[in-house]
Amino acid sequence: RPRSQEQILIHRSHKIGLGSGETAFRSRGYEQKVGELSSHGQILQWLSTPRALRILDLGCSGGHLAAELHKRGHTVVGVDLEEVDGVRDRVDEFVRHDLDQSLEGVVQGPFDVVLAADVLEHVRAPEKLLADARNLLSPDGVVVACIPNFGHWYARLRVVSGTFAYERRGILDEGHVRFFTRRSFAKMVRTGDLEIVRQSVLGIPFEVLGRGGHEPSHGITRAMGMVDRAAATVWPTLFGYQFLVELRRRDRRRDVAPVVPVPT
Repeated sequence: RPRSQEQILIHRSHKIGLGSGETAFRSRGYEQKVGELSSHGQILQWLSTPRALRILDLGCSGGHLAAELHKRGHTVVGVDLEEVDGVRDRVDEFVRHDLDQSLEGVVQGPFDVVLAADVLEHVRAPEKLLADARNLLSPDGVVVACIPNFGHWYARLRVVSGTFAYERRGILDEGHVRFFTRRSFAKMVRTGDLEIVRQSVLGIPFEVLGRGGHEPSHGITRAMGMVDRAAATVWPTLFGYQFLVELRRRDRRRDVAPVVPVPT
């Protein structure tokens, strides 16, 4: 049935995580985020190193990001509560485990990288999960985490207007049980005896508008993304949709070279 312009606008808003309702498509498990500027694209850039890494992917879902890391020569152990179809074909090892429970004895470290991409907001005690991740690191290892920004203008608007509600996807995803701002996350990191050594601000995922029919042209999507990223760069706490961070142990030996060199 033909859609009205209003229906198309609502549909597009829901796809990028703005608004509630049934028009936002959502498959079982979280999808791969395509595009160089998406969180997955940025993670792949950060972990592009000739050294073969041993990676622990917490909340690996269908294993699509793990598959891309495997193509780059890395070994990936995936952990998730649910086993999504095909995940064992995309990871080197899959462990079915509730991340609200301790990782002690569940997986064997050390790991060069522990990935916590879009997972800390889904557990009741992210502080404990970060502590477990820290304990599984090699001496030169890092934790790479991606979190949604509850300080984003959209979440603020929903709170101020009195229309806060959980949604199908995005910052207010119905599966989120914890919310973070840049400041609150940094405080949690410090109390966990970790430190932030690299940080990137990510904008609204306009790239998902390219999936399916009745979507705007690539040029329009690219323009919207450029404007949004510029705003996020100028005012990250208000316009940043997600924060991607690299964490290292505060007690690490300073004479040990990092497994993932930080660009200077």
